[in-house]
Amino acid sequence: MPFFPCFLSAVFVVRNQSASIENILSDAVAIIADIVSDYELIVVDNASDDDSILVLKRLTAENGLANLQVYALTKEGRSQGASATPDVRCCHVYPIQTLEYRGTRHHYGDAISTTDTASYCRFASVLSG
Repeated sequence: MPFFPCFLSAVFVVRNQSASIENILSDAVAIIADIVSDYELIVVDNASDDDSILVLKRLTAENGLANLQVYALTKEGRSQGASATPDVRCCHVYPIQTLEYRGTRHHYGDAISTTDTASYCRFASVLSG
């Protein structure tokens, strides 16, 4: 595989990936670490309603993945409709472009790659043969 002497910022947009996000990020590290001088993983969570945030929090701990930044985005607003009460809140999912922008805004790398987890899995299968 070719080697690129650069610092890569890999931005992952995720939603409800608690069952697979650890494996996806570990696989990404295994691939990326061999082809660039240095890297960072930036994960932008798009208002997951599963345990994705708990998994990502564990991965950012001292014994977790190195070079990992996590941004968990939620957008709260009042529920609409006749049965809505003032204290009920609902979560709205952001468009992908907003999430990619959020991730790239916090990068330190020379080069940036943005993907969602489904696209990454297809890309990784090509790279790994």
